[in-house]
Amino acid sequence: MRVLITGVTGFVGRHLARCCGEAGAEVVGTARRGADPSPEAVSEYVMADLTSAREAAAAVGSVRPDRVFHLAAAASVARSWQDPTAIMTTNVSSTANVLEAVREHAPGCRVLLAGSGEQYGPAKPSELPVTEETHLRPRNPYATSKVMMETLAAFYRDVHGTDIVLTRAFNHVGPGQADTYVVSSFARQLAEAEARGADKVVVKTGNTAIRRDFTDVRDVVGPTGLPSREQRPGPTTYAAGRLPRSRTSSPGWRSTFGSRSNRPPTPRCCERMRSWRSVARTTS
Repeated sequence: MRVLITGVTGFVGRHLARCCGEAGAEVVGTARRGADPSPEAVSEYVMADLTSAREAAAAVGSVRPDRVFHLAAAASVARSWQDPTAIMTTNVSSTANVLEAVREHAPGCRVLLAGSGEQYGPAKPSELPVTEETHLRPRNPYATSKVMMETLAAFYRDVHGTDIVLTRAFNHVGPGQADTYVVSSFARQLAEAEARGADKVVVKTGNTAIRRDFTDVRDVVGPTGLPSREQRPGPTTYAAGRLPRSRTSSPGWRSTFGSRSNRPPTPRCCERMRSWRSVARTTS
């Protein structure tokens, strides 16, 4: 099976490439020019700006994939507020270009479009747990762009018969995540403090009272990888089903690092997050 992963050099893309490679797929990845093509599981790279219809068509046409995992996106909620037009243009146009390229050059291909739990917006306690039938209330430009992406998907599925799988994953963490995200930020600050031999650490945080659902990225790409033809149409939500506050991380971090540990800092310190989540659950 020939698999094309857009955004393969990103956090989730690297883990998904490894998952697909271990399943025996031939993995091809797209990346922007100048990106670091480092995932070892990728056998071939296609440099393309997917906001260009011409480049997206050339990428899909040259690969002729059996599966496309469209992960490439501008994914920062904070940055989406700084330039709402840019993030919506990037995410919607790249999705439209990929779907059109598949329609023209790989019509039998199955496409997975990566959405976000942000699409649900704030939920009342009576509405938990959210399901795929929960009304979408996007409350930031990034989430809005993902809702628009699903509207595009419905059009291509209904009008052109494109085989599309939609996912809505909540927060996922793990090795290789940028420190602009909450758990990786905590991990970096603590690892740096331990490397200095600090007795005390003041961790810079945002609002620690917010409850967030965290899932290990390797659990997310596990059920996501190589979806079967029998998978039902419509969106699928990936979540752990538990909502710890950010401040509840402190016991886990202490047990990882200790007060004065001689262990060197490790980029896999996010392994502790596995103790916070139940096995990744698909809500259907």
